[in-house]
Amino acid sequence: MESLYLYLLLCIFAVALIALIWSRTGVKTVSSLAERQSGALFTPVERSFYGILCQAAQGRAIVFGKVSARDVLKAQNAKFNIKTAIACKRVAQQHFDYVLCKHDDLSVIAVVALEDGAPQSASGLKQDQLLDAACVATGLHLHRFKTRSRFNLEEIRRALFPVVEADEIDLD
Repeated sequence: MESLYLYLLLCIFAVALIALIWSRTGVKTVSSLAERQSGALFTPVERSFYGILCQAAQGRAIVFGKVSARDVLKAQNAKFNIKTAIACKRVAQQHFDYVLCKHDDLSVIAVVALEDGAPQSASGLKQDQLLDAACVATGLHLHRFKTRSRFNLEEIRRALFPVVEADEIDLD
């Protein structure tokens, strides 16, 4: 009977020791993360442009910001060679500054890139060309706008939603 108590005491001690080690290890992993909230999603210029985009798209589209290209562009189920697979992976790592979607089903109408006008590196230009080619291949309209201190609402509206001529409308 005495050995049963000793065995029981030893099991309780072992469980307490394991719980103590586990709780300290868990606390260290959580406290060792160097994560913090990044603050505003957009810079002041990006936020200003977002406001103009929302005004330009009012009633025509919903505007989303900083959307992964992987969520917008899907690779077709075709036989890939290694070069195509690498290109698809590079495109998937990009993001679109703004995405305009239909109200009813949130399908993508167009994508928008806001360019700061600073000279790009060769790799940056190559990435832009790759993204342009992917958009052309999928029939997606990619609009590029330069950053400015003030944006022209009507200019942006005309670029994103060109006026349809009256004789082009099929009334039948």
